Amino acid sequence: MSQRGKDEGGPPIDRRWEDVNPWEREDSRLGPRRLLGLVRASLRLVWRASPSETINLLVLQTLSGLALPVQVLAAKGALDSIFDASRSNGGMEDALPALAVALAAMTAGQIVAATARHRQRLLPELAGQAAQEMLAEKAAAIDLEALETPAFHNRLNRAQNEASFRPANMVADMARIVSSTVAVVGLAGLLLTVHPLLVAGLLAAMLPLSWASVAGGRAYYRYAVRRTPKRRLIGYLQGLLSQLDSGKEIRAFALGPYLLEHRQRLFDEEMADLRKLIRGRLRRDVLATLASSAVVAGGVVFILWLHFSQRISLAETIAAAGALLLMLPRMNMLTGAVGQLHENALFVEDLWSFVAVESRQRTPDSPAAMPATLAAVRVDDVTFRYRDGAAPVLRGVSIEIRLGETVAVVGENGAGKTTLAKLLCRLYDPESGTITWDGRDLRTCDPYDLRTRIAVVFQDFVRYDLSARENIGFGDVDAIENAAAIAEAARRAGAADFLTRLPDGYETRLGRRFLDGHDLSIGQWQRVALARVFFRDAPLVIMDEPTASLDARSEHELFKTMRGLFDDRAVLLISHRFSSVRMADRIYVLRDGAVVEVGTHDELIASDGLYAELFGLQAASYVQRPD
Repeated sequence: MSQRGKDEGGPPIDRRWEDVNPWEREDSRLGPRRLLGLVRASLRLVWRASPSETINLLVLQTLSGLALPVQVLAAKGALDSIFDASRSNGGMEDALPALAVALAAMTAGQIVAATARHRQRLLPELAGQAAQEMLAEKAAAIDLEALETPAFHNRLNRAQNEASFRPANMVADMARIVSSTVAVVGLAGLLLTVHPLLVAGLLAAMLPLSWASVAGGRAYYRYAVRRTPKRRLIGYLQGLLSQLDSGKEIRAFALGPYLLEHRQRLFDEEMADLRKLIRGRLRRDVLATLASSAVVAGGVVFILWLHFSQRISLAETIAAAGALLLMLPRMNMLTGAVGQLHENALFVEDLWSFVAVESRQRTPDSPAAMPATLAAVRVDDVTFRYRDGAAPVLRGVSIEIRLGETVAVVGENGAGKTTLAKLLCRLYDPESGTITWDGRDLRTCDPYDLRTRIAVVFQDFVRYDLSARENIGFGDVDAIENAAAIAEAARRAGAADFLTRLPDGYETRLGRRFLDGHDLSIGQWQRVALARVFFRDAPLVIMDEPTASLDARSEHELFKTMRGLFDDRAVLLISHRFSSVRMADRIYVLRDGAVVEVGTHDELIASDGLYAELFGLQAASYVQRPD
C-alpha cells in the first residue's frame, strides 16, 4: 500500500503504515536527486502561490548578481581613464564619462539590491499560506488514529513552525545561488584574464565553506527534531497557565509556581542544546573562513608579485585585488545559500512527506452509494483494538439498531461504549467483524458520504468560540444560513430561551476566548451540542452521554420528548446513567468490551444480572439515608 504526494505537487514518497511510523523521520541527509526533486516541488508551490512574485524574485536576484562584476568592470574602466588622462596630461573632463558610468553602475546596483530586499518579503508569506493550507487539509482528512499519536503532533508542529515557510526560502536560496554564481563567475572571469591559478585557488577556498554550511544545516535540523517535543510541552504548560478552562484549578491548587518552574527547566534544557549547536556551527564556520581567507590572502600576494614583476599593470592589479577581495563575501554568500538550501530542503521534506501520508482507512475506487434512508444498522462480531493497545477494546460485539428504535448501550467506564460510536461513524475500521448499513459493509462506502447520514454528539463535545448560529449550524454546514431551522433545533434542545436573550441573539459569539464573547454554563453548552444533532436531518442519531451535564429536570424533559423527536430515526444512546436508558427499546450491557446482556429495562432487571446490579447501586445512592 503506497501513498504518494502527487496531488499536492510534491515529489513521490512511499509511506507504509504497516512497516513504519510515517510521522517519525530524523534522517538529515539528502542525495542530489532528492534535493533536486524538492527544489522542483517547492518551485511549483511558490509559483502556485504567486507567479508574478516568483518571477520578480528570480529576476531581481539575477540582476543583483550581475551588478557586482559590472561595477568592478566600471571601476576598472574609470581607473584606466584616470591613469590614461594623467599619463597624457589630459584634463579632468577626459575621465568624467568613465567615472559617470562607474557611479551609475554603483547606483543601479544599490537600487536593484534594495528592490530585491523589499520585494522578497511578500513571497514567503504567500507561499507559507499555501503550505499551511496543505497542512490543515491533511490534518483534517487523516485518520483519527493519527491525532492520538504524539509523533503526528511532533511532525505537524515542526511542519507548521518550520516547513511552511521553507519552500519560499528554497526558491530564494536558488535565486541567491544564481545571483552569487553569476557574481562569482563574473569576477572569476576577470581573474582568469590575470592568471588561471587565481581561479583554481578560489575553487579550493570554496570547499571548506561549503562543508561548514551543509554540516551546519544538518545539525540544525537534528536539533529541531529533538526540540519539538519540548516545544510542544512548553506550549502546553503555557496554555495551562493562561487559559480559562485550566485557570480555576491552577489557582485553587496554587500550581502556578510549579508549572512555571517546570516550563523554565524545559526551556533551559532547550537553550543548553541550542548553545551546543551554536558552538559547533561557529567552530566549523571560523575554521572554514580562516582557511578561505588564507587562500584569498595568498591570491592577493600573488597578484602583487605579478605587478611588481612587471607582468600586469597597476589598473589590472587594483581591479584584480578588488575582485579577489569582493570574491570572499560572495563565496560566503554562495556557499551559505547552498547550505541553507540543504537545510530548508530537510524541512521541506518534512512538509512533503507529511502531506503524502494517506489514511490507513481505505476507500474503494468505486465506493457503494449510500441509500437516502435506513432500515437497520448491524454490528456483527466486531473486534477492535487501538494501534498501540495490547488488549482489544471491543471483543466480538454484535448489536442491531432499526429505524424507529432507540437502542441503548450501557456499561462501566472503559467498557468500550464510545469506541463503538466511533466505529459506527467510521472514524475507525474494525479489526474483525463487519458493520453494515442496510446490508452494505461500511468499509465499502465513502466515509464522507456515510457521515452526512449520521448525527452524533460525543461526551467530549466541542465548544466552538464562534457565533451561536455557527455552533448549531455546524450540524449541517450546507444549511447554516437557514435561521428558522437553527432556531427550531435550539428549541428542541431547550437552548432557545437563553440563546435569544444573548446581546446579538444567535449571532452572539460564544466563549470568552475572543472579544465580545459570552460564556455559557456547561449544561447550556451541552444543549447547544444537542441542537447540532437536531439540526442535522440524519437517519442515524448517536448520542454519547447526551445529558451528562444536564440537571435532573432537564434530563427528564429531554428523554420524555425524545421519542417524539426521533420517532422516524434510528437512535443509539450511550450512557452510564441507568435512569437515562429506561425508555430504550433494547439495552445492550458491555463489560470489558463484550456484550454480556441484552433486553429491555424490565427484562434486564428481572434477570438479576450486571445491569440489575449496577442499576441498583445507582438507585440506592438516591434512596438510602446516610448513617
